[in-house]
Amino acid sequence: VKDAYIRYKGWDFADITIGQDKEPFSLGLITGLKNSNAIERNIASQAFRLGRNLGVNFAPANKDYTWSVGLYDVGEYGSDITQGGGGKLAVTGRLTLSPVNKKSQVLHLGTSFSRRDLDGAEFEIESNAEVQGSVDVLDTRNFQADSLSQYVLESAWIKGRLALAGEAYYQDVKGSVDSNSAIYTGYYVEGSYFLSDDSLRYKNGRFTSVKPNNDSGAWQLVLRHSFLDAEDNQDGMEITNSMLGVNYYYGKAIKLMLDLTRTELAGYDVKALERGDA
Repeated sequence: VKDAYIRYKGWDFADITIGQDKEPFSLGLITGLKNSNAIERNIASQAFRLGRNLGVNFAPANKDYTWSVGLYDVGEYGSDITQGGGGKLAVTGRLTLSPVNKKSQVLHLGTSFSRRDLDGAEFEIESNAEVQGSVDVLDTRNFQADSLSQYVLESAWIKGRLALAGEAYYQDVKGSVDSNSAIYTGYYVEGSYFLSDDSLRYKNGRFTSVKPNNDSGAWQLVLRHSFLDAEDNQDGMEITNSMLGVNYYYGKAIKLMLDLTRTELAGYDVKALERGDA
């Protein structure tokens, strides 16, 4: 079960959601994958994803701004009692502003944070370098961690057929042993352009589904560059990905996607292979 929650909308202050839902973190992660411009999320989003967890969340919706804050069971990290975790909590929040929010043009600014008590659970970062079905190119060593704090700065701009987006991530993991503590960072920049008379759609701090204006459908070109620095304590690697994508939308139900990616690796864990294409 991905989502299972009760949401109450009777308060003017905010809606309240109780149950299992996606934590409010990052434009690229809060936007559903079916509405993404690429087949896979970028490597930075993959590394810092929080996913869905049990909790309680408060969030109002407004045309020009959104905020969301929730208290969650740690879930993915620290849920295994045999590893010393379980029963610990996380606080996650997100704030977005849309100083320009018109049908023809949107300017989005935002930030997110998450503070997580790991209680000595084993921690690692994994990434398949944006290739579904591939083994994890990145798999940092496991170490026992007491807490995790991570942040992201968001920005996006839509002007007619053109759209630009980018985010910068920062993660600070405190190890049970000080020498195991690590800092990981990453970012991505993405641009897309419709060859047809169409545009990306935006609502309540996230991208929504594309609805072609013509019966013949919509064609979209996408360029993305992403970077992840998961190299610390003489372990891990740096990953750089470049992606070219072509998308075709037909009606409300059909979306065809083709992505070409090039991955470059550097760091302690890089052995023979330093580059790969998919």
